[in-house]
Amino acid sequence: LFFEDQKESNIILDQGGVITDIFNSTKFYNNPYIILIYRDPRDIFSEFKQKSAYSYPKEDVNIFCKWYEKLIKNIDDQDFKNLNVLKINFEDFTLNHENTIKKISEFILEDVNFPLDDFDLKRPKSNLLKFKNLLSDLEISSIERLLGKHLYFKKNEH
Repeated sequence: LFFEDQKESNIILDQGGVITDIFNSTKFYNNPYIILIYRDPRDIFSEFKQKSAYSYPKEDVNIFCKWYEKLIKNIDDQDFKNLNVLKINFEDFTLNHENTIKKISEFILEDVNFPLDDFDLKRPKSNLLKFKNLLSDLEISSIERLLGKHLYFKKNEH
């Protein structure tokens, strides 16, 4: 979330709003620019399975798929017409970094193409397609069947 403040010209918050109610959770910011980052659900589920937090649906792939579909529907059903919202993919940020940074810069009207001295692109790249080693064939096929339209890498493309 990037927004203009009257005292500070540039403020960037990570998770500065609630994805299930973007309008109400960001209404007190002055002129917010909201960036929604999507990710392939297979990698999300594989990441959830590794976390110790209990707030994620990680034990049952079918419950995860229902949860994910409901979350995406909730996002899609929101009225963004009065908000500055940009949707990008984690995979695009990683694989097409320069183009995605250019898109973000154009969106927030600020140059965010800074040197990558403190950021190593190898780390996010190592998280791509991690599901192939962490999920069972049944879990992968279930996600592909139930959430196929949300996959970044289409079935058999990875």
